[in-house]
Amino acid sequence: MITDPYTPEIVQETIRFTELYTRMGQQLLASLLTAEYIHMPEGGQEPVHIEDAIERVYEVDSLKPIWYKGQYWNIHLHGEHCRFASDSGLPIEVNMYDSSLLDASFFSDFLHHLPAAQVLVHLIKPADFMVIVHLFEYMTEQNLLTQINSTNFRAQPIE
Repeated sequence: MITDPYTPEIVQETIRFTELYTRMGQQLLASLLTAEYIHMPEGGQEPVHIEDAIERVYEVDSLKPIWYKGQYWNIHLHGEHCRFASDSGLPIEVNMYDSSLLDASFFSDFLHHLPAAQVLVHLIKPADFMVIVHLFEYMTEQNLLTQINSTNFRAQPIE
């Protein structure tokens, strides 16, 4: 059992930023999967399965930046992940097959680049990968997250 090194403020702020991170990632991914320039199959119909849309994204030679929240976001595909990076440098990494997953490393990177999260970063510094893993493990014990594997977590559904 992990001891209680985290204040209610730290936990609440972490919940707030995990929700923001997940929501933004899901919206960016949806924008990518429905972008007009993604080649549609003959007949022009939308894909029936998300896997079909993801496969078409990988077939596009050059992915155009997405306009989202007042700025352009560049797209970098690698493996099952898509990294979106805003013009201001804010990174959001999304698992394309399960956009609800929170990877501790990618979330740490997001926190460091998000001006609104700097109070939280200061409270849990160094706010690096291992600190975020321990914080997420603590939140898992509090039934706020579910641990999927050593680095991936998912927010618990609100009841």
